Amino acid sequence: MIVYQFPVSHYCEKTRWTLDAKGIHYTVKNLFPGAHKSFLRARGGRALPALQHDGAFVADSRAIGRYLEERFALPALLPADETERRAAIAWGDHFDVELGPAVRLLAYSYLLERPPAFVGVFFGGYPALLRLWGTLLNKPIRRAIRKMYRIDDGSRVRAQGQVFAAMARLEERLGQRRSEFLFGDALSLADITTAALLSPLLMPSESPYHAVTGFPPPLIALREELRETP
Repeated sequence: MIVYQFPVSHYCEKTRWTLDAKGIHYTVKNLFPGAHKSFLRARGGRALPALQHDGAFVADSRAIGRYLEERFALPALLPADETERRAAIAWGDHFDVELGPAVRLLAYSYLLERPPAFVGVFFGGYPALLRLWGTLLNKPIRRAIRKMYRIDDGSRVRAQGQVFAAMARLEERLGQRRSEFLFGDALSLADITTAALLSPLLMPSESPYHAVTGFPPPLIALREELRETP
């Protein structure tokens, strides 16, 4: 089983965590930004992460999650109760659409201001030659990212509002529960989705963001504020 990914992507992080939770052995292959487009088009995919397994090629983290649940039933990552199952899927879908892009825009908006931190996060997972290539091309790549995600002061403020709204929803949900899990009594795709999509801001151990230095002080302050929430 092969996972094609960007090391920096929190959606790719979600897929790796899902595979880890299921105890599935896999190999990671990092694609370089830009070059990944022709790779995906040739295989009928549109977005990373992508999974290659047993003749199947599945792109997009949500599609991969569904595929893994169907092909590897145990351990299950969705509750057995149908109501809880539907709620967990809906939660994950909502956070994929609302939280994931907001976290990405917010994290990138700060990284673009600090080239060394940007290079460390974006290219730290590549071999030395590609890291050098990324370092040399970091200025046009940063410019392209800013344009692609429409990053400016206004979009940063909106993204931060979306992140705090998601955190409030998360705290409310956990406050209603006696369990440490969002749905059911065991780890589910809803938990993995929430944790992985927040990882660029919370910077857990082994995240590509964790060991990098030189982040702008506002991003560090945001991280600490989020870490202090229940």
